[in-house]
Amino acid sequence: MKKLSERFNSLDSGLIIDQMSGKFFSANAAGLLIFRGIIAGKKKQQLIDSLTREFDVDAKTAARDVEEFIVELQSFNLHEN
Repeated sequence: MKKLSERFNSLDSGLIIDQMSGKFFSANAAGLLIFRGIIAGKKKQQLIDSLTREFDVDAKTAARDVEEFIVELQSFNLHEN
């Protein structure tokens, strides 16, 4: 199975394309930041830190957003866990 970094292409517009299936979905700016962080191999705390810096949100909100996004990815079988 291909790694996520080989399987997906993400555009600055928020469009994320699964190159294996041809399916695509869109994410807002925060979701795109999380997705790209996951692709880059960042850990959850690093994703949370990135969100708090980039979007000026508190750590609790950022942690919730990261968790929710990961659950969403898992529901589409798009997360390697």
